Amino acid sequence: MQNFDWLKHNGKQIATLRGIAVLMVFFSHLNLNLSKELLFISGRIGVVLFFLISGLLAYSSRYKKSLKQYIFNRFCRMYPVYWLLLILACITFEKQFSIMQVLTNFTLFQEFLGHKSILGASWMMPIQIIFFIFIGIYGVKSLFAQVNIKSLSLANIEVIMVITSLLTILCGALRYFTNKPWPTAIFLLMNVSFLGILYYKKVQRDLPVRIYTMLFLFEVSLLLGGYLSYGKGLEYGNWISYFLAYNLGFLLFISVIFLRVNLNLFIKLGEIGFTFFLGAEIPYSLIKKVCDLESSGFAGFQDVIIKFAAAIVFSMLVTKLVEIPILKWSKNIEKSIS
Repeated sequence: MQNFDWLKHNGKQIATLRGIAVLMVFFSHLNLNLSKELLFISGRIGVVLFFLISGLLAYSSRYKKSLKQYIFNRFCRMYPVYWLLLILACITFEKQFSIMQVLTNFTLFQEFLGHKSILGASWMMPIQIIFFIFIGIYGVKSLFAQVNIKSLSLANIEVIMVITSLLTILCGALRYFTNKPWPTAIFLLMNVSFLGILYYKKVQRDLPVRIYTMLFLFEVSLLLGGYLSYGKGLEYGNWISYFLAYNLGFLLFISVIFLRVNLNLFIKLGEIGFTFFLGAEIPYSLIKKVCDLESSGFAGFQDVIIKFAAAIVFSMLVTKLVEIPILKWSKNIEKSIS
């Protein structure tokens, strides 16, 4: 099975999943007259899909690249287009932002620094960056090394998942007793990406893995950490909503792969997904300023249609004129990096 490339064989299914994830995150940010928990679950399913896909692709990418190439690649894929969208948001959004809020948002670690995200969906990107940096520095071969005390090889992926699962529960306990926002989601979502890696190794069939044991461990940490963190109730979602959302995300992922679902509409949406899920509000904000939509009686699903169509056109333009040229340029530069 050494010549079998699972990612290439299932490329359209992964692309379909990316498009589904983008749409679910978009849906969750709509101001609809629906249950807030339903909107929350929709968005978190999309996030789970993103992190499963990130695990698959990050492992494959790191395996083929040096550390410098990998870090440069991840940086070019995340920051330049994000910075452009952030600038456009500051110009078009009605809300005024402080200089410190804008500056911290440029780092993508604004919420760690005590400021709110200007682009709502960007909250999850620092967790992706932490995961990418970890994979970059630790290396993929170390993830599947045998634990050996003599050679100080103490932390393969299973040991790491045990540690992050315990940290999930610890953060939950700290949240429960201190009422402070300890970062439970960081360790939960990192473990989702680790599960993505384990799934890839299992289906690639080049190394035996204990994915079901690790999935059980994740479920325990999700239940305990979720209840301790969110059992008191949140404005968006409680611990049951979290549990449902994560598991529905897993189920959707497996279903699309197993049934070999191949939907061109979602594939196309996935191709413009980075700008779409981050910047969908930007063109709509501009349209509202120019056309005064709210006073013209547009609301509800008509409003959603306009927002969706504007986001599609905007995302296609940004992807074609900015994102693709940057990625082509970065790929050429990457080849010269050792």
